[in-house]
Amino acid sequence: MLAAAGPRGVTRDRLIGILWPESYADRARHALSQTLYSLRRDVGTVVASTPDLRLQALIPSDVQELRDAVAGRRWADAAALYGGPFLDGFYLADAPEFERWVEGERASLAADGTRAIELAARESAAAGRHDEASALWQRLTRLDPFSARYAAACMESLGVVGDRAAALAHGRAYMDRMRRELGVEPDRAVQTLLDRLRDGDPTLAPAAAVSVASRPAVEPPPVPPISTIAAVAPLEAPAPPRARSRWWREAALLGGAGLLAAGWWSVHGTPRPAAAIVPTAPSRTADSLVARRFYDEGLRALYQFDAAAADRHFRAALREDPTSAMTAYRAWYAARTAGDADQETLAARALSLAPRASPRDSLLIATHVALARNDVAALATANALAARYPDDAEALVRAADAMPDLGRAVPLLDRAVRLDSAAADPRAGDACLSCEALSLLASRYGAADSIDAAERVARRWIRLRPADAPPWRFLAELLVLRGRRSEAVAAERRFESLGGARDDAAVRELVWDLQSDDLAAANARCDAGLAARDSATFVTFRWYCAIALRAQGRYRDALVLVREGRGPGALVSRPTLLPDPLLAPILDVEMGRPLLAIDAWRALADASDHTDAPPGVRARATSRGT
Repeated sequence: MLAAAGPRGVTRDRLIGILWPESYADRARHALSQTLYSLRRDVGTVVASTPDLRLQALIPSDVQELRDAVAGRRWADAAALYGGPFLDGFYLADAPEFERWVEGERASLAADGTRAIELAARESAAAGRHDEASALWQRLTRLDPFSARYAAACMESLGVVGDRAAALAHGRAYMDRMRRELGVEPDRAVQTLLDRLRDGDPTLAPAAAVSVASRPAVEPPPVPPISTIAAVAPLEAPAPPRARSRWWREAALLGGAGLLAAGWWSVHGTPRPAAAIVPTAPSRTADSLVARRFYDEGLRALYQFDAAAADRHFRAALREDPTSAMTAYRAWYAARTAGDADQETLAARALSLAPRASPRDSLLIATHVALARNDVAALATANALAARYPDDAEALVRAADAMPDLGRAVPLLDRAVRLDSAAADPRAGDACLSCEALSLLASRYGAADSIDAAERVARRWIRLRPADAPPWRFLAELLVLRGRRSEAVAAERRFESLGGARDDAAVRELVWDLQSDDLAAANARCDAGLAARDSATFVTFRWYCAIALRAQGRYRDALVLVREGRGPGALVSRPTLLPDPLLAPILDVEMGRPLLAIDAWRALADASDHTDAPPGVRARATSRGT
């Protein structure tokens, strides 16, 4: 860890938090002191005991040498120093924090190493050292065997050195690997190159030196590369969960708008608002001009968080062109966002049309539908999507959405933002993949309780798209969580001034009270809201006020509210109002009556219509039996 930290060193608290996270503070500090003592006794004074711990300046570190070479753009030196995954095969039992640290360092070094090898290969080819360049390209294909770009460059380099048989063998192996391991058709560029090699294309003869593998060495733009979906950007570790997390999340889950209403749902697969998803290069969206017009309007509405309008436009486009897989897919997505009952029917339709689409679109549809169905296949198709289309912003967004691991999702979303050229043009209001990537990124950080990181993402979105309303709603929610209520009010006003839909101010203030643990204010708002004559208003407040009562341990009051429709201190009940079917069993669990909760949920499941549910849900429901 000290070698990886380099000259900046590591604080004692950081080391303790990674190596002894479960130990009491005194024991952890003692363990660190004993470890340092053992190091000094066995190998001498290698650690400088300044306020932060670091290696002595005279102690060499290959990790630091690699980073120095990359910083100095000495690509050949950096390529020689990178020997493979960091700490490959090394493992510490019962040390999850250490494993997370290793994964982060491994991803960062892999990005530096692969970048250095690629640029060294191009430098060698440009200088006429084709054997050296070919060896470097072959190293890259071993590090990332699914990269079409590496495969093609390796094949060309082998052709340049006169080993056409090896080039053909490498191309055939790549094609077979993609079909066998990922279940997808290989990139057409590799297939085309394979055909040229078979046909004896003279441009691939040893005399040819200008190719993908031998262009002059020019450092690529600062878009983080992906090596087998490896992370590149440094990740911020989620902040420790706070005691109130359960309540503010639950308050936002059913009925709240903004960050958690969009983001938490996106993590857990429940319908949510979403920004526009504009295909980078779809195979076919809609044939007729009328269908195309409806399709474009649907994308624009989806980006504006207008789920109802998006739903309406995509259904109209599908009626005009019922054979377009991407139109069926967008119609399903809009229906899911709007919470329509026939979303599974639309999902099945999109999947049935997917084989007619391009390989990219087909894989994108399969990934997103599988995620919505909580199908484990979503992760496999997401891996294939990101591996095969590392320069496609929409593919990266959909892949990241399906990856439960924050450490894998964040670099893909960050790369999607960098790739989306629309991010730099605030006028491109109907084409903003970066907007969805940023909303997902902020949401994932928020769900992990890393509120600082989520706020930085929201402000980054505002800088990129200052005229967009959605990031201001995200920011308002985050500022409430940080106890900055007045700033949150200003952000909410900015959201509305930019065209954001206004919601019920009383309900929003109640949700904010719950999110900021101001239970006294929540109780006062509940007294007013539960006294409303309007049944719809009462039902809305009943949900949030039950949360407030549960947060205070007032389970009996909450149960009376849920079952009898009578708020705390109220004399009048609402016997004609049906009890909330979800809140009652939740309260039973929290009051130590799990069997009653099981019976209630079972009755609720038996009464539900599963005919339009995903296949996995139907199978579980029908096979439950006893």
